[in-house]
Amino acid sequence: MLSTKRVVLALFLFLVVIDKRLFSDAAFNKSMLRTIGGQIAAPGQIPYQVVLIEDQRQVCGGSLISETIVLTAAHCIWGLQPNQMEAIVGGNDFMLANNDWYQIAQFINHPQYIHQMLDFDIGLIRLSRPVRLGGLVQKILLADSDAKYPAGRTATVSGYGAINHHYDKQSFLRYAHVPIWSEEDCHKKFSAITKRNICAGTSGRVGNCQGDSGGPLTVGDRLYGVVSWGYQCGTPGPIVYSYVPAFRSWIYENSHI
Repeated sequence: MLSTKRVVLALFLFLVVIDKRLFSDAAFNKSMLRTIGGQIAAPGQIPYQVVLIEDQRQVCGGSLISETIVLTAAHCIWGLQPNQMEAIVGGNDFMLANNDWYQIAQFINHPQYIHQMLDFDIGLIRLSRPVRLGGLVQKILLADSDAKYPAGRTATVSGYGAINHHYDKQSFLRYAHVPIWSEEDCHKKFSAITKRNICAGTSGRVGNCQGDSGGPLTVGDRLYGVVSWGYQCGTPGPIVYSYVPAFRSWIYENSHI
């Protein structure tokens, strides 16, 4: 029979673990968003999708924009060293034994990004070796700096993780089609929106959710957004993305892409 001291210690440890989990879920961090709803992608259907792994956990997404460069959210890599994260490129199940893993050589965060301030939430990852393109793996083209804001058009979002607002997890890549909100409607919903953001989403049943930060929002064959932030999964309203055309000069200066 357990002693009173052991029972109290066990209860204390249990409460500490639960409290830590709740704090992590509530904080603005790299596990903030995952894809909810949508469908499971076939192998090669989203060939530019990148999975970012930290401590053997899937924590963020990214988009392959060249053989050695991944575009992601600044908050995904903030405070980390390159040897603390790895990337999986290609495929549609990050748990498969034959996935192609890449070590990371360099993180480049936007210099104006301030953690938890939501703006300038964009970063680059330089892989330690080039990705072999073809088959299940392709890079995605970036929207131009002078691209017309795609209000009303349908975008594709993708990522791994929770499939509902209870944060049930899975290892398959999922994708969904969501409408782009106008700049005016987006600003009415979120006063913190700037010209460096774009909003997309539905009534709340389909879109990005916890763990999907840094992942892609594409319109046609171009990358227009990087998953940045949003409120509780499954609630009505859009998700906010860093708007790629607003960062085209910075991306080019730091990657020549």
